[in-house]
Amino acid sequence: MQETTSTERIFLSLEQPHYPMDFVGIFVLAPGPEGPLPFEHVRARLDKRSRTLPLLRRKLVTPPLGLGEERWIQAETFTIDDHLHRAEVPAPGDLRALLDTVLEVTAEPLDRGLPLWQAWHLDGYHDDRTVLLLRAHHALIDGMGTMALHAAVFDLHPVPVDLSLRPDDICGEPEPGLVERALRELPDRLSRQVRTSTRLTRAVTEALPDLLVRRPLQLAAQAPPLVGRLLAGEPVELPEMPRFVPNLLDPVPRTPFNAHVDDPTKALAVASIPLAEVKQVRRRLRGSTVNDVLLALVTGALRRYLLERGELPDGPLVSTLPVSVRRGRTSAATTEGNQFTTVWIDLPTHLADPWERLQAVHDSATQAKSGLTGAQSSWNVLSDVGDLLLPGVLSAAMGLSRSRVVSLLPPTLNLTISNLVGAPVPLYFAGCEVEAMHARTIVCPPVNLFFHSITYNGVVEFGITTIRQLVEDPDELAQGLHDELALLLEAAQQLEAAEVAAGAAAARAARPARRRKAVER
Repeated sequence: MQETTSTERIFLSLEQPHYPMDFVGIFVLAPGPEGPLPFEHVRARLDKRSRTLPLLRRKLVTPPLGLGEERWIQAETFTIDDHLHRAEVPAPGDLRALLDTVLEVTAEPLDRGLPLWQAWHLDGYHDDRTVLLLRAHHALIDGMGTMALHAAVFDLHPVPVDLSLRPDDICGEPEPGLVERALRELPDRLSRQVRTSTRLTRAVTEALPDLLVRRPLQLAAQAPPLVGRLLAGEPVELPEMPRFVPNLLDPVPRTPFNAHVDDPTKALAVASIPLAEVKQVRRRLRGSTVNDVLLALVTGALRRYLLERGELPDGPLVSTLPVSVRRGRTSAATTEGNQFTTVWIDLPTHLADPWERLQAVHDSATQAKSGLTGAQSSWNVLSDVGDLLLPGVLSAAMGLSRSRVVSLLPPTLNLTISNLVGAPVPLYFAGCEVEAMHARTIVCPPVNLFFHSITYNGVVEFGITTIRQLVEDPDELAQGLHDELALLLEAAQQLEAAEVAAGAAAARAARPARRRKAVER
């Protein structure tokens, strides 16, 4: 058996009915020579691949009487029919019907009595397309691991299915009995508490000189002028606190996305953005990245959405951004687990000019990257605190996060954004090309809006997952991404034209000087 990590236990504790903590890849497959991809071909290919990937046979075993933590084992038995299901996309079989079907079949959490993944074969999509859904729990795998898993499941060229092949046998381990688990869990729990307490004590001890000496002295010296500025109504710069701590004096702006949710019904929209156009914008801003441009697209879409409803805050919105801390290349053998931290990004929705928004996003992202070490330390402390709490206490705390009481507190963020790099070339499954790659991601109150993107085969595939009660039509946000890209492309072209004109003017100004020198000679 293998211990679950603190991060994995947090994702397991966050999960409640109607709020699955899993990632759903939505793969649109082109028809083969004989039409839509048959279910039997999908079954044969997934059965073969899943038996070669230990990750897809990892199963949770629960502690006896709730006295310990869940652990991972390799399932002793495995049948693909426990994981593969089929459904029909209803008429008219268009994109909206597909996305609604995805939400319907993935509405509830995965069965924890099985390895935490699931696949769906969807018929009925337009023009004989077949849709494959791959669903995996976030406790099982993170974003970078998901990309490596895709590389192991899909092919780089068409590989036909041989239905005569016999799937490989698996080698698992039996689930331990109640007495064995009890004898192991109690000392392991005590050992974990000691290790975690030691790490937290060390972290606090290292921070004490700063907390008890340097900062109090700074505050004492700054107190008189601070009080004067406060009384005069002037802005005051206070000591920086971790971003996950609510700030009562300078709170994150409250938006419709931060409202309390009574109905957990999800809403999903997608948008396909040409990667070449994203790179065209990126080249016009020195030092910027593709990720900066994608964040700017989200910023512009949110600004337009809130402005049309008269709910645009005066300051920037705040988003979290997962950042991988994996070392080296990620392969199918290293996909399992969660190896990431989270940084906070300011999204300048309050700025009217699209190019200024891009510049401000770039500055915020650069600053966030520079504080990556501190973000990792904060995440480790949060994980250790979660480790010290008994499982029942942690689950209760996670449940409280969805209560109306918490929604009345100042928010610490408005949304989450995740950007991943997928395959730059077409992928294939059971001989059929993957034409598009969408996703349904996680929403968990009080964070009710998630923008996700994957770059695949020259396209940035955006997915927007939210709560329908808060965002009735997420297609408006998807269209906002296209609109913002058009504005940035126009701004980039204007800057390029201005540079060309300036260069031509400089060349014309230099020609008379050259002629004078020639006459003098």
